[in-house]
Amino acid sequence: LSLGIDLGAMFENALVKFVNQKGNGIILNTINGELEKALSKVHINRIKVPEVKEVDINGRLHSKFEDVLFSCQIERQAMIIGPAGSGKTTLAEQIAKALDTNFAHISCSAGMSEAHLLGRMLFDGTYVPSDLVTMYENGGVFLFDEIDAADSHTLLVINAALANGYMSVPNRKDNPIAHRHKDFVCIVSGNSWGHGSSTYNGRSTLDAAFLDRFS
Repeated sequence: LSLGIDLGAMFENALVKFVNQKGNGIILNTINGELEKALSKVHINRIKVPEVKEVDINGRLHSKFEDVLFSCQIERQAMIIGPAGSGKTTLAEQIAKALDTNFAHISCSAGMSEAHLLGRMLFDGTYVPSDLVTMYENGGVFLFDEIDAADSHTLLVINAALANGYMSVPNRKDNPIAHRHKDFVCIVSGNSWGHGSSTYNGRSTLDAAFLDRFS
C-alpha cells in the first residue's frame, strides 16, 4: 500500500529536528551522568593532623594508614613489613601527604654505600648532599625501601641519627655534623623482619641495634 510518503526521509527529518532541539541537552546529561559515576568512585579523604594544615588525599587510604601515622607522630619513625605489592611505598607517600611535607626514598641493596646515605664529595672538595641528609636537616618523610636487602653494616651509620638526634657527615668538611629536624620522619619497609627470609631471596639479617630504633 503506497501512501505517497517517503517514511525514511520523514523519520530522518524528524530525528534531525529532535537532535537540533534536544540533542545538546541529552549529550550533556549523559556526560554529567557518566562524570558523576566516575566521581563517585574517587575517594577523597580529608586529613587533619594536629599542628598541620588540613589536607586532602585522593584514593583509598591504606588499611594501616592510621596505625603508621600514629607511630610517625609519636616516635617520628616506623617500620612497615609486608609481602610484595601490599602498598608499603604508597602508605609512606600517604603519610607524607597527611603531614604536608616532602617525601623521598631510597631502594636499599647490598651495594648501597655510606655515600648514598650521607652524601659524597666531588674531586674539587664540593659536597653533594643526599636526600637523607637534606630531609634530616630540613624535615620530611624519608623511606628506606627494601630495608631487609641492605647491608646491615652500612645501616649502622644512621643508628646515632635515629637515636641521638644527630649524625656524622664526614664528606661535609665545613659542617660535619647534621642535626635532626623536628619534622623529620624515618620509615623503613621490607618483606621480612630483618631475620632473613626463605621466600624473598637476598634478604639480610639486620643488626638488632638498628631494629631497636623502630616500632
